[in-house]
Amino acid sequence: MISFHVRHISELDPRQLAATLRLLDACTGASAYQYPYAGAKGDLLFQLEHDGELCFSGRASIGLVASRFLPFFRTLVCNRGPVAGSQADLLEGIARIAAWARQQRFVKMQVGPDIELPSALALADELTRQGWLINRQQRRFTLRLDISRPETELMASFPKACRYKVARALREGIRLEYGTTPAALAAFIGVYRQMTQRKGLAASSPAFFEALWQLRDTGGNRLGLIMAYFGEDLLGANLVYRTGQRAEYLFGAVHSDNPVLHGDVTAGYPLQWAAIQWAKAAGCTVYDFGGFDPQADSGPARLKKSFFQNPVATELLPAATLVLRPRLSAVLEFLQNNIRGRLRNASR
Repeated sequence: MISFHVRHISELDPRQLAATLRLLDACTGASAYQYPYAGAKGDLLFQLEHDGELCFSGRASIGLVASRFLPFFRTLVCNRGPVAGSQADLLEGIARIAAWARQQRFVKMQVGPDIELPSALALADELTRQGWLINRQQRRFTLRLDISRPETELMASFPKACRYKVARALREGIRLEYGTTPAALAAFIGVYRQMTQRKGLAASSPAFFEALWQLRDTGGNRLGLIMAYFGEDLLGANLVYRTGQRAEYLFGAVHSDNPVLHGDVTAGYPLQWAAIQWAKAAGCTVYDFGGFDPQADSGPARLKKSFFQNPVATELLPAATLVLRPRLSAVLEFLQNNIRGRLRNASR
């Protein structure tokens, strides 16, 4: 028997949370953004069960920019999800969410499961056949490192320049620690907010990180906070999430664009190496460096590539959108573009 459930995140009981975590661990593409506590308590969780066994889960948020002012222009966004045990379950679950969203008179909905191409091509074709619009112009990539080898072999496999920068930073006195307390999380949030303000980037709220921190209470090393100090000064930190045998670099923050002690000594390289060590200790065989643009030449992109002799990006299925109310969707798009234009003009 198939049963479909729609719950608010705050309504999950311990049994349902445990079942969700088991499913996330079993799905190689499960993202931290699909963890049921990692986000606003008003988010919804859509789940599908076969004979009482959870086989599909999708955490979704409601609303976009214009929805704050016009609440009937509601959209449903399943960020980097949903997840399922099989493609058939994934399609079934997405169809159930779409039917629910249509009944609730949402304007449109979006999904973006982290499934690698080309294995996701059949899924993309089926979604297209069902009326979904796949944004093939906004391609998604990541860099994934095989960390199944012993630690010494893994370090030896890195390019010489990468090994040098890790070793040099440690020789010069950078100290690495695992953050395990709310105070450590607060210190990370402080550095993160300082960095995003300096760079003019959109920032996740402290409430998001505090909710994500609850992963530490679920057991199994699901969340790692790696912190780099020089003396008593915090230079930066990385936040890493584990699901199954894959760890993903979620957030990194440093005190300046180029955190230099002197010469080419930086915190970024030892922080990534310590995150990889944390992932190996947690039983992972893959370390995911997170979002990546193969054409980019920024500092973060160069740092990620530096851990590979020949970096080859992994392409993921682009996000897919289903328009449920075409006329209102056109109005919503116009309003959003207008609001974005006004914000851009105001910032000049």
